Amino acid sequence: MNSNFIPWLTRRIGFGAMFLLMLGWLAVPVALAEKPGWTNWFGKKKAADDTAEAVQTDVAKSKDKADKEGRKAAKETRKAEQEAARQQKEKEEEATAEMEAVKEKAAKAEKEATRKQKKMTEDAGDEVEKGKAKVKAEKNKTAEGMKELDKGSEKGQAMREQHSRKWWKFGLD
Repeated sequence: MNSNFIPWLTRRIGFGAMFLLMLGWLAVPVALAEKPGWTNWFGKKKAADDTAEAVQTDVAKSKDKADKEGRKAAKETRKAEQEAARQQKEKEEEATAEMEAVKEKAAKAEKEATRKQKKMTEDAGDEVEKGKAKVKAEKNKTAEGMKELDKGSEKGQAMREQHSRKWWKFGLD
């Protein structure tokens, strides 16, 4: 190569790009040195076998890990379902208890209403009895008064005189 190539290239692509290019020239051999299977041209079969075993081991580990996570997730799901069932049962029991309390309260209210209605009926019956007795007493008084008027008392006499006058004689006295 020409000795002017690097300065010419640096001017064309810039210092940053040149730095990355030189870093890449150093990094590739180091990376290849860390992977002997890639650089061993004669031992390709052995490296492939090692890689297959490593892949199988990784697959087995991944499968075990997935199984473990699946069992853990299933266990958590069962716990969540049990908790939800327990909460549902508690809500149902609470609702049943509230329903029983409402029924008892309704029964007490109905019993109280029945008792009040009976009392009112009895009171009304007593008032009706009193009213009948009062009416009967009034009838008796009226009947006695009529008998008294009929017998010849002063009032009875005055009434008979008034009724005995003829209609043409009214107002002549």
